[in-house]
Amino acid sequence: MSSHKAARSLTCTGQRTSSVTKYRGRHYVEVWLVMDGRVIASDHHDVEVR
Repeated sequence: MSSHKAARSLTCTGQRTSSVTKYRGRHYVEVWLVMDGRVIASDHHDVEVR
């Protein structure tokens, strides 16, 4: 897994969001659902960037 940290957050208004990276290989995506300043859900997914 990569040790690079994303320096941005994405706001998704639909069902699919994409982003560009120069780091190929195995990574993971962490997602937090924040409502009224509190994290109400979170998840972690392994991804392969080609």
